[in-house]
Amino acid sequence: MFIIIETVPFDHPLKSSPYLTWFNQYCFSHFEVADIEDAYIGEINAAGFVHEIVPEEIARGCKFAKADHTGRLGIVEGSEIHEELIFATLEEHATKPKVYYTLTEDDKKSQLEFLKVIMRLELELHYKQLTSEQVNENQNYKKTLLTEISSCATTLEARELMHTKFNIATSHILVEENNWGPSQLLLSE
Repeated sequence: MFIIIETVPFDHPLKSSPYLTWFNQYCFSHFEVADIEDAYIGEINAAGFVHEIVPEEIARGCKFAKADHTGRLGIVEGSEIHEELIFATLEEHATKPKVYYTLTEDDKKSQLEFLKVIMRLELELHYKQLTSEQVNENQNYKKTLLTEISSCATTLEARELMHTKFNIATSHILVEENNWGPSQLLLSE
């Protein structure tokens, strides 16, 4: 199993746990990804970090989260992800030591599911910081947002929701081409 978890401080015992294998190269927003042994999940719950346990298919989406709106991912030659994807179809970058990997349909599905997890975790992290009164007042709004997250059928829809409700940066090209308007944080009313 894998875990997507809010960023854990370097001096926290979880960082040196033998039950977690951190993918340090793959961080997105306020979250990071690790391989976790099933027996250790209870200890993660007790640590109080916002997290979600996911299958490998979703966790691998972290590799593709930063792909551009055309489904291309710029990869620096010699990086860990370059080594993982080196045998795939690659297109050379014109001026930098970078290549482009074009996402497959399975990659795009993983990317979409990963972005949905990130939005759910962002929402949970936000509500963790509210008072119990504010949480109660915003239950219907939270349910509405969770429905919107679940209904995203494409990465484009997910990125629009991330931009318009979660204030998570996305490509300025997408914002301009689709007239998404200003980015805002609208996780509670």
